[in-house]
Amino acid sequence: MKDRLAMMLCLLICLAGIAVAQRAPRKKPAPPPPPPPVQQVKQAVDQLTQAWAANKPDDLRRLCAEDVVVIESGRRFCGLQTVLEYLQFSFKNFPEMHIQLGSVEARVVGSMAWAYADSRMTQIASRGLKLNLAGSASYVLERQRTGWKIVLMDFDLKPTEPVAEKTPPASAPAVEGAWTLESSTNLNNGQGQRLTALLLLTKTYYSLFTTATDRHQPKDKNKPKPIADYSRKELQELIRDLDAGAGVYRLEGNKLILAPALALLPNEVSQEVTLENVTVTRRQLSYEIVTPEGRFRRVWQRVE
Repeated sequence: MKDRLAMMLCLLICLAGIAVAQRAPRKKPAPPPPPPPVQQVKQAVDQLTQAWAANKPDDLRRLCAEDVVVIESGRRFCGLQTVLEYLQFSFKNFPEMHIQLGSVEARVVGSMAWAYADSRMTQIASRGLKLNLAGSASYVLERQRTGWKIVLMDFDLKPTEPVAEKTPPASAPAVEGAWTLESSTNLNNGQGQRLTALLLLTKTYYSLFTTATDRHQPKDKNKPKPIADYSRKELQELIRDLDAGAGVYRLEGNKLILAPALALLPNEVSQEVTLENVTVTRRQLSYEIVTPEGRFRRVWQRVE
C-alpha cells in the first residue's frame, strides 16, 4: 500500500513538472548576424542592376538616393526623378535590355563605399535591332538610415561591333574645316531626321548650328511679331530641333569630345558631349551621338 502511494506521488510530481515546462516561454532563436558591409554593397549593386535592366522605378527609388547622378555615354543625369524619366524614355526605343556584370569589386570606407565591375549590355529595339555594348560600370554608395544608397553610377560602355576607318589620334587636323550635315539616322529604328546643320572646326575650337528643315515658318516674315506674342505651340514649332553651341574640342582615339562654352540652353554649358566612332576622310565626316531620342549616326560633307 505504501509503495502504491509513493508511486502515485512520484507520478503527480512528474506531471506537474511537465505542465510547468510547457507553460514556460521558449527562447526565440537569435536572428542571424547581418552580412558584412562589403557584402551589403555588392548586394545593392546586384539589385540595382536587375532593377535597371527591368525598368522597375519602385526598386530604383528604394536603392538610389534622391540626388543620384548617372553618367552614361558622355551624358550626365542629376536627380532621381530625372534618371527615372530618362530610363523610361530609353525603354520606349529599347523595350528589352540585358545587363551582365562580372565579378564586383567593392571597398567600404566609413559611411561611403565604391564598387566596380566589368559590364556587358544588350539593348533590343522593338524591330529586333540589337545594340551590344561592353565596358565597365562604377558605383559610389552612401550608408543612410535605410541602408546603402547609390549616389553615383558611371556606365563606361562602347559598342562591341567593329567600326571601319577609325580615326587615329595623329589624323586630328583632318577634321578641321567647314562641314554641312548630309544625313542623321536613328540607329534604333532606321528613321532619318530632317535637319540642316553647319559645323565649323579649327585646331581647338568648334561652332555648331542645327535646325529642322520641315518646321513651319512665321506667317509674315517681313513683319515678325515679338517672341512674347507667340503662343506656346507656335514657339515650340519655331525652335523645334534648334540647337547651337560653341567651345573647344579634342580628339581621343575615335572620339570627338565637345566642351561647350556657349550653348542655346544654359544648363548645357560646361557639360561635355562625346561623339563616338568618328570616321573622317577628305570629303566626309561621320560619328554616332546619343540623345534622349536614341543613338544617331550623322554624316557630314566637307565644304570646299
